[in-house]
Amino acid sequence: MSSIDGSFYTKHLNREDEIVLGRRIVDICNRAMRSYEIQETDFLDPRGVEVAISIINRFDEVSYSIQGIFDNAERAIITIYPSYMCEDDIDSRIVLISAIGNFKFFRASHRDVLGSLLNLGIERDKIGDIIVSPEEIQFAVKKELEHFLLNSFNRIGKLSIKCNEKNFDEKLDKIIKTETLNLNISALRLDSLIAAIANINRKKACDLISAEKVKLNWRIATKNSADIKENDQISIRGFGRFKLSSVNGQTKKDRFRITVLKYV
Repeated sequence: MSSIDGSFYTKHLNREDEIVLGRRIVDICNRAMRSYEIQETDFLDPRGVEVAISIINRFDEVSYSIQGIFDNAERAIITIYPSYMCEDDIDSRIVLISAIGNFKFFRASHRDVLGSLLNLGIERDKIGDIIVSPEEIQFAVKKELEHFLLNSFNRIGKLSIKCNEKNFDEKLDKIIKTETLNLNISALRLDSLIAAIANINRKKACDLISAEKVKLNWRIATKNSADIKENDQISIRGFGRFKLSSVNGQTKKDRFRITVLKYV
């Protein structure tokens, strides 16, 4: 098989980080074709999945499946395999880990769990969605880390925990908790929205965008004046994740009344 020109498959991408991901997907597809073996990505956010599929669909010799365990999972891996294989015959490349502890005295948050996992030296891309309930914590992780986590992940902060693997049919429901913010903004632009959400002036909002600390629909935002619309997803490093839930008309001073949901 002749070598593959990665730039041909990524020419529709503009951002450098997406081009890097695209080239990685090209390499994975190439390995699947050359070795006739199953390959997989790390966990990807929705934009990463979109980029990956745009590459994979250019290869006739491979097929793919997407898996994140939880219903409506935000982070998922893509398994890539020779097109003659059947998806039903492919073992899962991720596992479901459950952590149990005395959460009555320490209500661990998503950030607490993720921080404790990262402190073990695990890369973020190896971890999928994390579900926190009053009695149990569950998270998806790549299968290669299963034994390490079962033996080494024994604390969240100061709380001792016990981990075990669970079947997928024992997964927790993903309950999304939000706070409602009713705001007024001068224009349906990204910088106006960021300023209102973070309670800062427009210049500081633009600085956050310039520093690539803002994502709009999982893409790093580059334009201060980017249009925003209902159901857009926004993340601001240091401030959290948000959704523009609704635009509720205008005030007498022509400012837009909006409802924003903050994920908590």
